[in-house]
Formats: sequence, structure tokens, C-alpha cells
Amino acid sequence: MTPVASLDWRGSESDQVAWVVEGVGARIIHCGDTMWHGDWWGIARERGPFGLAFLPVNGTIATFEGYEADVPVTLTPEQTVEAGAILGATAVCASHYELFDDPPTYVEQRDIAGRFVRAAARRGLTAHLPGVGEVVPLVTRRGGKAAWPKPPSAFGPSYRGGEGRRRAQAQRTPVSSSERAQTRWASSVLRRRL
Repeated sequence: MTPVASLDWRGSESDQVAWVVEGVGARIIHCGDTMWHGDWWGIARERGPFGLAFLPVNGTIATFEGYEADVPVTLTPEQTVEAGAILGATAVCASHYELFDDPPTYVEQRDIAGRFVRAAARRGLTAHLPGVGEVVPLVTRRGGKAAWPKPPSAFGPSYRGGEGRRRAQAQRTPVSSSERAQTRWASSVLRRRL
């Protein structure tokens, strides 16, 4: 795992980083809650290309004390695809959408999925819009599928993609113990594989 430049809407003092992860014959980048910045080209030159880029797509308009502007503070669906193209990604996986829309403080873009899929098609990239617990296929540099182990059975058929996420959001429930377990499982897999 290698940290690379990223830019949070709070500015350079927020210590935001993206992570380049290599293992099992594949290379991915996970960019967290980033906005558009000028380091995409340098990351691509130094660390790319990537089989998969995880990038936010919600294009949030945030209104917090001290942080108020009527412009997106995270990548919009179209910016996400452009960042993926610059990074040399084969596929782009949308993150940070349909989770936090809470007007007037935190307002997501509209038609995120449609705009993201259309923009990816124009650029010839594979677009992934996974729900909670859904597996995103990862292609290795040799063209095969990466051999990530399956998650524990607790995350099997009862997990219904985005439905669980939307239900939790509607009920305003805290993160479930199974979601915390899944995060711990994913972290342990990355540590073992890398």
C-alpha cells in the first residue's frame, strides 16, 4: 500500500491521501472523499495504470460552518470518470453515493448513477456501482480475475446490495455489527495479501 496525493474539501490541512494497493497481480487506487486536483497526472505517471479506481461520485454541495460554497466539494460523476481515464484505469468504481444526502447541510448531485454510467461509456471505461456487501470484480494485469477470498458467510445472501444501505439510511440506524465485521475482514485480507 502506498499513499498518494488527494485533496479533501477541507484543504491541504486535512491530511487527505489516496491509497495505491498492489497484490494478487492487480493494482487499484482508492481515492476516498477527494475533489478534483492537479495530481492525477503525476499519480498516473508514477504509479499507474490501474485495473480499478475507487472514486467518489456524489459531487456534494456542503454547507458547514466555515465551509460554505455553492460548488461541489467532491467529484461529480463526470469528474470521476475523467479522473479514472487520466489514471489509466480499466474500470471505475463509484463510492460515496446514496449514503449521506442530508439537505441543506450535505446535498448530493442528482441522477448520479445515470450520469456516471453514461460518462464511463463515452470514455470506454467499465463502471461499477456496487451496493453494500457487493463484490467488485478485479482484473489482474495478466487479464485473469484476482484471487481474493470470499467474505465470511455473514455477508452472503442476506446482503442485498444498496437496499440494505438505503434501509439503514432511512431508519437512521448506526452501522451494524455485520458491517463493522465486513470492514475488519476486508482490512485483514488486504494486510494478508500485500
